[in-house]
Amino acid sequence: MAIPLAIAAFVGRGALMAVRLASMAARTASQAAKQGAKAGKKANQKAKQAGRAYQQAGNQQQEYRDETNFKEQTIFQTKKDKEEAHQSNLKEINRMTDDIQKELIQKIQKQIGMDDITFTGNLRKNIKGGFWGSFKTVEADTPYAYFVEFGLPPGKWVNFDALRLWVEGKLGISEEEELNSVTWKILRKINNKGIKPKRFMKKGIKALIAKRGVISTRGKSSGRKQKSAIGKFFSKVSKLSKTINKYVKKADKFMGKVGNIK
Repeated sequence: MAIPLAIAAFVGRGALMAVRLASMAARTASQAAKQGAKAGKKANQKAKQAGRAYQQAGNQQQEYRDETNFKEQTIFQTKKDKEEAHQSNLKEINRMTDDIQKELIQKIQKQIGMDDITFTGNLRKNIKGGFWGSFKTVEADTPYAYFVEFGLPPGKWVNFDALRLWVEGKLGISEEEELNSVTWKILRKINNKGIKPKRFMKKGIKALIAKRGVISTRGKSSGRKQKSAIGKFFSKVSKLSKTINKYVKKADKFMGKVGNIK
């Protein structure tokens, strides 16, 4: 009886160990399962994070494209606005200079009448607007306009036929002998005393300035002084006027050196 009991006891202990081993294997499997679940959860979280990062990168890229497009459109619109403003300024300057040119012609023509130098009307009719490069000008387009404006110094002879025509029209003399006699008398007087300048062009300019006033060439600015577009234009006009006056003085000196005017 002792042997079977010993065997039974041995078998019981073996079964108990087997149960314990099975229990340990179950716990190990449970822990492995939990760890696998945690790993799967972490992997899922990382996948979600990666998805959000990808989405965020896509959004940032789209925002960059939108911002770039906006800047390009803004730059284009700014250039377009500047060009439109520039063209508008040019049109306004052109309109203003047209008005000044027309009004100056009227003032000079009126001054010619006031100075009583319109016996043929030729000088008055030939006060015209013109261009010198990009500048608008007012010109007296007659061969004797220079001498009427600036006069003639003593000791110079003028053209007899031209003076005779003037005497005939101005004084109304038609008889040949009397006409020649009066013309010679006036010719000698011009040679002795010269011709006084009428300065009808200068008077017309002064009349225009008296009406319109002097336009400032300074634009409004803060700090360093700058000129507006109109101011720059009138600065150029002023320089052009000085250049013309310089050449006029040279012409006067030249006329003083010439002997007889035929």
